Amino acid sequence: MGFSWSYSKLTHYKTCPRQMQHLDLLKDIPQEASPALAAGDALHRAFQRRVELNLPMPTAYTMLTDWGNELVKEYHPDQATLLEKQFALSEQLEPCHYFSKRAWYRCKIDHLKLIPWKDTGKYVAIVIDFKTGKPKEDDDQLALYALTVFKHYSKVESVRTEYWWTMTKDKDICTYTRKSASEAWDQIFPKVLELKRSIEDNNFPPKKSGLCKEWCPVLSCEFNGRPK
Repeated sequence: MGFSWSYSKLTHYKTCPRQMQHLDLLKDIPQEASPALAAGDALHRAFQRRVELNLPMPTAYTMLTDWGNELVKEYHPDQATLLEKQFALSEQLEPCHYFSKRAWYRCKIDHLKLIPWKDTGKYVAIVIDFKTGKPKEDDDQLALYALTVFKHYSKVESVRTEYWWTMTKDKDICTYTRKSASEAWDQIFPKVLELKRSIEDNNFPPKKSGLCKEWCPVLSCEFNGRPK
């Protein structure tokens, strides 16, 4: 099987190459269930229910009622809304099926709107990614969403990407145009090449951090302090 990657794999590698090796490549350590993962799944179901069934936000999420209303907003009568949509690109940056052997990059977009732009025959897109954790400065995932939309939808000229930080009720918004796509790829490619070289060389050094002692599931690592 050829090299493939995702934003989560890239993030795991940035956090610690050794951890990424076990979680994403060897897969010899199961992803531990956590309250955070459960909360994320519940949040996604709540927003999906709001859009698909046009029902109010569940009682546990009434504080997000305004955001739920925003998700069902109609910008154009012919707009399309896609939920939890899987996408993939080949190494030649061509659209392909998510489970294709040609898939080089994979992602899943929580909420995607494709909106006709006046009578030009062109579209604008809105991508929303729901987050349950604390806000952090990292727009790589937003850039990748926009770049993926450009490749899959040739008539889309601009993409507004948004992180919705539901814990703090904040948003991070970045807008990308088709003309600026190459600049965004220039920021991403070096990180992907570093990951690829590490895999080809089978070189996954541990990266010590404050998460090692109590939180990392790789118990065999010399920096891990959790009970074996």
